[in-house]
Amino acid sequence: SQGQAVSLVSTDAEISIEFMRQFNRTIIAPWLLFAGLAYVYVIIGVSCLAGLAIMIAFVPVTFWFGKLQLRVHRKKMKKSDSRLKYVKEVLQGIKIIKLYGWEEPSIKRLETVRKEEIKALRKAMTIRAVTVPFSLVIPNVAAVLTFTVYLLQYDTITPAEAFTVISLFVIIRTPFVTLPIAISVLSRAMVSYNRIAKFLYLSRLPDRKTDSFSNNAEKANGRLRKTLSVKGAEFEWPETLYEPEKDEEHSKGNNKPSRLPRIWSTKKKQKLLEPSSESGNSELKQKFSLRNINLDLDHGSLVAVVGQVASGKSTLCSAILGELAPKEGEVSNLPSVAFCNQEPFIMNATVRENILFNREFDFEKYKQTIDACALESDLEIFPAGDQTEIGERGVTLSGGQKARIALARALYSDLDFYLFDDPLSAVDAHVANHLFEHVIGNGPNSVLRDKTKLFITNQIHFLKYVDEVIVLEKGKISQHGKYEDLLAAENSPLARLMEDLVHSSKNSSDETEVKKNQEPEPGKPKLKTEKTVINRLAMQKSTRENQKKGKLTSVEERKRGKIDWKVYKGYLLAGGGNWFVVFLVFSVFVLAEVVFLFIDSWLALWTQGDSNDSSFRFIGIYWAITLAYMLVVLMRSLFWATFAVNAAAGLYRNVNDRVIQFPMSFFWKTPMGTVLNRLSQDTNAIDEMLALTWQWFLMTTIRVIGILCFIGVVAPIFCAALLPILFVYLGIRQYYRTTSREMQRIESISRSPLFNHLAETLNGASTIRAFSLQEQWMKTAFQRIEWAHRAKFGAEVVQLWLAQRLEWLGAFILFMSGVSIIISKDTVGAGFAGLALAFALNVTINLNVSVKLATQLEAQMNAVERVMEYSVLPIEDGLVETKTSRKVSPGELEEGKDTFIAENWPTAGKIEFRYVYLRYREDLNPALKNASLVIESGKCCGLCGRTGSGKSTIMIALFRIVDIYKGQICIDALDISKVSKQRLRSVLTLIPQDPVLFVGNLRQNLDPFSQYSDQDLWTAIDHAHLRFTVEKFPEKLLVPVAENGSNFSVGERALICLARALVRKSKIVLLDEATASVDTTTDALIQKTIRSEFKHVTLVVIAHRIQTIIDSDQIAVLGDGEILETGHPHELLQDSGSNFSSLVRETGKQSEESLKQMAKQAYTDSSEVVTVQI
Repeated sequence: SQGQAVSLVSTDAEISIEFMRQFNRTIIAPWLLFAGLAYVYVIIGVSCLAGLAIMIAFVPVTFWFGKLQLRVHRKKMKKSDSRLKYVKEVLQGIKIIKLYGWEEPSIKRLETVRKEEIKALRKAMTIRAVTVPFSLVIPNVAAVLTFTVYLLQYDTITPAEAFTVISLFVIIRTPFVTLPIAISVLSRAMVSYNRIAKFLYLSRLPDRKTDSFSNNAEKANGRLRKTLSVKGAEFEWPETLYEPEKDEEHSKGNNKPSRLPRIWSTKKKQKLLEPSSESGNSELKQKFSLRNINLDLDHGSLVAVVGQVASGKSTLCSAILGELAPKEGEVSNLPSVAFCNQEPFIMNATVRENILFNREFDFEKYKQTIDACALESDLEIFPAGDQTEIGERGVTLSGGQKARIALARALYSDLDFYLFDDPLSAVDAHVANHLFEHVIGNGPNSVLRDKTKLFITNQIHFLKYVDEVIVLEKGKISQHGKYEDLLAAENSPLARLMEDLVHSSKNSSDETEVKKNQEPEPGKPKLKTEKTVINRLAMQKSTRENQKKGKLTSVEERKRGKIDWKVYKGYLLAGGGNWFVVFLVFSVFVLAEVVFLFIDSWLALWTQGDSNDSSFRFIGIYWAITLAYMLVVLMRSLFWATFAVNAAAGLYRNVNDRVIQFPMSFFWKTPMGTVLNRLSQDTNAIDEMLALTWQWFLMTTIRVIGILCFIGVVAPIFCAALLPILFVYLGIRQYYRTTSREMQRIESISRSPLFNHLAETLNGASTIRAFSLQEQWMKTAFQRIEWAHRAKFGAEVVQLWLAQRLEWLGAFILFMSGVSIIISKDTVGAGFAGLALAFALNVTINLNVSVKLATQLEAQMNAVERVMEYSVLPIEDGLVETKTSRKVSPGELEEGKDTFIAENWPTAGKIEFRYVYLRYREDLNPALKNASLVIESGKCCGLCGRTGSGKSTIMIALFRIVDIYKGQICIDALDISKVSKQRLRSVLTLIPQDPVLFVGNLRQNLDPFSQYSDQDLWTAIDHAHLRFTVEKFPEKLLVPVAENGSNFSVGERALICLARALVRKSKIVLLDEATASVDTTTDALIQKTIRSEFKHVTLVVIAHRIQTIIDSDQIAVLGDGEILETGHPHELLQDSGSNFSSLVRETGKQSEESLKQMAKQAYTDSSEVVTVQI
């Protein structure tokens, strides 16, 4: 899944780096341990074997804990994958979440997956908390046991022997401290390496290359006669794309892996739903497949593919692209295909960059492309023309604009073979005509008239203009041939589709004329005067001012200076809840270090004792203090583990609750990779690395302070040297801290472009592969990896600079300690003198670690800082209901007494726009200007107008996605600004053009609040004509929905969205060309459902095809953000100079007459209804 891919690049890669840091220490640790014990043996003989025995006994315990950590961490990583997968899906579908008022269930779902992750994290941290005390205390226990055995042998021990041994055990303690950390990191790294290896070893489809069909084909006029050939092929979606469990066998092919591999696995260890399968289910008794596919596309031909929903059109498209390997038969794959996807792939870049798609700029070709794809008027309204950024996944564009930009990309590529997957479904009828005439068709005006084109479509009125037609039914080609021949055939499947078209929407007027030489009609009324926006000067201009105007996404800002105290405060309070708990936790750290100092201080007293009789009493107390130290350290570790997990959970909870409540403007300008960076890598740093850094920083810092105080008490003259030592130390620390902190910030920010590129690559992988742009895409990826690694390398190098200088400082401290003790020899006993020197040696080690950890802590607190930024960003104003609801009378509403909102509001569904002004940003022109419109309850209003006229902005204003700054919008006489956004959106329903589904099951997608019964859901499924599809699943309503709904075809997803709308039973329903992705038969059924089930509902239909709104009660024509005219379609058509007449006239003469007839019939029918009511 995409969540797993993000996790591989973020968490797993970071763990691999951490392992390499620990690798050298792990290699050196056994040798250091061996050398230290050998020296102890030289000093006190065989007594050291007792200490060695307990250390050896501890080794298997350490490895047992390591295995346990490995198992628990593997579970934790799976939970992290699940969370990231859902986070990414929520970010991708945030617009639908807001439009449906689904913030609450989305937040709860994120909380649920996070709780599972925290549960696994708590287990891992607890195991580590138990492991650490052993590693810290075992050297002390070994020392005590060694002294005990030595005492039993020799009755006494000299201070020289005792503190030399203590000094050696200080050295020996280091590998023991390192060992559990290394094992912990190793266990996590093993999980990460296995996950990365499984991904890299997954099977890959062969590289796209011209095979024997193309190589051996006959040539005509120097070109290949057969552009594409498929013979007896069978295609089937694999059962799983990614195998996260066991992987006993790796693919061992000798083929060089493709740069962007097409990955699948046929193993049956884990059941996953098929990706993008037209059938919708991998668990059917008869798995969906394309069977016995035979195709021969001649050079320069135009072949159309038609069929009902789930007939296999998109699967055929994937097969031709090479996304599916044939189970049987042979396929010739082309080196590159100009592919235009049904769901257009839009990069977070400028319009021009999306069209060029990594190709060189050619002015003449570019101008021809813009003209052919009808993009002139769009570039005119964009703030910076073709230099305008269009945001993540094209968030600022309409569906039609995205489709035309994707079509322009294919056209500009100038390849030999073009694959169009229903590109005209999202555009207006007259634009569809223009695109077919100038791009897709083979007429004299078509730029691609000499190219080979496969045209998958649901708009079968274009079939009369193609060379051949392929009809798909249930995964088979049921008909293939000339349009006229197929229609004339007996029991023709194509004829059945045509009959459905005739019956759909009362003589589908979408069957518009495609003229061979279409010229503008003289004197045709214009919605607005268009000026030439494509000229050499404008096309080549790329001024800073233009780029600034067109800038949409914001570059992630790097904070400067030290981490604010508020960040530390936020972390500590998130972990403890209040300052008293924080004080208690810190007190345990201090207590542990006091006990540690007391252990060796007691040894100093012991070695200075005069009576042998007291030796066993001293050794008994020594054992008691050591065991007490073990208990305190265990308590400290457990306290801190709980504290750190609470902090991680609390910080994420604050962000989780807010991110989904951010306004849409945040998501329009913030790339998804930036958000993912904070919710993946930064969150992982807080979960694990930061907790460990805090713990060791507190331990080493308190120990250094304690040791320096001890040396100062033993030899007060040392305090004179302490001041310059402190001065040098603070200077080194400050210099390092400033540099390291900024390097860490740079490194954190440098990852965001990498995540953005990864997310974009995953979304557009099929398009990238189709155009054979893997090398260019990987070049960009490597470049961004290089940027991130440069920053990472700089952060690592400054640590080496610090280590060298602290070694010098530590050596000076040891020297000054010795000098101080020599000067104070008359007042310092031998035991405490030896102990002071041993502790001074300890300072050298701990000081180095403490300073590095202090700066590392500040650098890692950058992750907390970045996460906390999201916890203080403003959320949508008025999102949540703040006032109590109660029943109110209509009179109160009319008087403006709308403080309280009726529980059953709205009861009628009347919509009023009163002189509304709206703009998307302060620096932009109004998108709605003085818009006034009244839609009576129970009526259907169609919104039409050219691209950029403001149709979608009406919807955005009604749902309060962007708040108006002047005017008023009322529903049932209530100003919607008085209603919380969540409440408002919950009573409105949108059926979107781009159907969005979420991971989970079908029931959750239809009813996330569990408000409706199964019977209600089945009724909606029936009316949406989905019962047959759903009943094929054994799970029925609980059938799993894969990531992005990829186990359903686009048409099936559209029907699910219709069922979702039917379940809500809203008084007001908005349709944004909801049937654009379905075939004509399904379209006819949906239109029938809309007219019957929404009969008494206020309908607002955003039209791309005039036919869908011609029988509406009311039409509103928009232009340049203004409502130009309103009225019944028939009445508007009576005036030949009206804007609506102009739009209808653009569909062609035949279509114009049909539309007028339909409008007249609808007007007559409505008049008869009024007469009967009177």
